[in-house]
Amino acid sequence: MKHKNPLCVSGALMKEILKMYWYIPVLTFVLYFFTGIIPILSNISNISSIDYYIYQSLRNTNVIYALIMSAAPVVTALLMMGFLHKEAKALMLHAMPFSKSRIFNSHYLAGWLMCVLPLLAMVVPYLLLSLKVTVLARIDVLYWMLSSVAVMTLFYSITVLAGTLTGTTVMNILAAAVLSGIFPLIVRIAETYCGIFIAGFYEMPDWLQCIADNYNPLVNLVLRYRADASGTVFIVYFAAGVVLAVLARLIYKTRKLELIGTSTLSHIFEELVTYLVVFIGMSAFGLMMWTFTSSRAVILLGMAVGMLVTFFVVKVIVNRSVRIFNRELLRSFALYLLIAVVFVALTVFDVAGFTRRVPEASEVEAVKMDDFVFTGSDYMIFGDSNPKGGAERYFTSAEDIEKIVSLHEYIVENQAY
Repeated sequence: MKHKNPLCVSGALMKEILKMYWYIPVLTFVLYFFTGIIPILSNISNISSIDYYIYQSLRNTNVIYALIMSAAPVVTALLMMGFLHKEAKALMLHAMPFSKSRIFNSHYLAGWLMCVLPLLAMVVPYLLLSLKVTVLARIDVLYWMLSSVAVMTLFYSITVLAGTLTGTTVMNILAAAVLSGIFPLIVRIAETYCGIFIAGFYEMPDWLQCIADNYNPLVNLVLRYRADASGTVFIVYFAAGVVLAVLARLIYKTRKLELIGTSTLSHIFEELVTYLVVFIGMSAFGLMMWTFTSSRAVILLGMAVGMLVTFFVVKVIVNRSVRIFNRELLRSFALYLLIAVVFVALTVFDVAGFTRRVPEASEVEAVKMDDFVFTGSDYMIFGDSNPKGGAERYFTSAEDIEKIVSLHEYIVENQAY
């Protein structure tokens, strides 16, 4: 009786992949061992001198650990997706009696195992050392392993998804970089422009900042230096990695072999990547000009230069040729120009009238203020400290809110900002 393979993988294909790329998990383990275990063994008699180093390692805030955790899955995914980016290999593999699902699942699972196996192997020496080293708690070792698996799964799946949407390794890297970090960058850029040009702007909504802070695991760990990231965050990372893997599999099943070698799977995705990268370049040039002058004309000139330079550089990379000038390019540029105009109008010129908007006192539940104002090099205290601690004070009484709203109206009417 023939048993159905529930995972739809090929053991023979996975074995061949592991034989071909065995050095990836070995190198990852060696890096982990020499940066994690050797320092402990070298200071076993004076372990208190590196207790903070151990803490950093098991929280992945150790620079080397963080780089391994992010680089290993990306490199592995690039190698795994090579069967889609190299014509000879792709034709040979798809000529074999394997379904597309079996090909994808086998490559994905083999690559994921090569990322995870070094983590499982590292648990053994860590647990053995925990019997002798008191600062090395077993629960911390378990936390490190599970959080690292979750983060690696997310980075690995993002790069695999980018690989199914592109046709070359270079575009795979570019698309993976865009998918991994573009959202928090856009949020920070929008917040920076609003803070510079829109008087009265305070901050982005809390929910948006939370997503931006936690979007990229590496950035999240850097921002949470010496602070424990929530276990829920890592569960979300792992779940997101699984969802992206399923999405990548669905996209791969729609791919045609004749698209191998082309930069992207679809024109829409090509335009999306182009616009996102150009937006970063345009904004960066504008902010660079702002560091030298507050003139809006000069800032807009810098944004225009950044837009033109970044747009044509990205198009050259995508098309792999400097011969990019045609009617399609002009249409693409015109569409992005429209997006740029909307962004500039909303931020630099505040056409939405955010600065002039004053809420009704009846609509305000509370007002939050910093506990001091900053003038030159002096701090001037103007209110009582927050009874709950911190550098903020909250006003909740109707009388206080009405006075603050009146002050707000006066500032807006007299343009005292």
